[in-house]
Amino acid sequence: MRMLICHQYTIPYSQNDMSKRSILFIHQNFPGQFKHVSQALAEQGHLVAALAITGAQVPGVKMFQYKPKRGNTPKIHPWVMDMETKVIRGEACMHAMKALKEKGLKPDLIVSHPGWGESMFCKDVFPDTPLLNFIEFYYNAYEADSNFDPEFQNPDLGASAKVRAKNANNLLALDNMDWGLSPTEWQKSTVPDLYKPRIK
Repeated sequence: MRMLICHQYTIPYSQNDMSKRSILFIHQNFPGQFKHVSQALAEQGHLVAALAITGAQVPGVKMFQYKPKRGNTPKIHPWVMDMETKVIRGEACMHAMKALKEKGLKPDLIVSHPGWGESMFCKDVFPDTPLLNFIEFYYNAYEADSNFDPEFQNPDLGASAKVRAKNANNLLALDNMDWGLSPTEWQKSTVPDLYKPRIK
């Protein structure tokens, strides 16, 4: 038995007990969509931890908070501002994961909502840990969340280009994940065909 010590928590952690798994949840505002599943896993006796910027406690889940060290670059191109924000969050989460790893945490599974960029660098810290991403939505310039109503079409090419650029983080998340989980078939349908076989 080893002890994982990080901030105010001391977590029992056994690499030998194969019936107990170590699961790390990542969500900007934990628990988000993971409230019930994280609590159920903890009640089954698994070691369940979460990384978040803000959030609420879930019984049996050890939550660790991290904060981005900087804000956006002044006067950055508006089409890449969203991606820069996500890289900043991803960097902060990466350092938090590294700190947990140095204290002894080696998750058997990482479950993430990648929508805010936090899990962008999971595979750099834990390259051998399976990553399950919650695939909520893939932006489309037409026929989805924008330009879907003929009465309110936006002829501005800049608007559609900005929507397309917004998918940079989504493409990284789809490429990095070992498997994806999408709430509905319609949400899954918004994802490029290349990635659909890896989404349930």
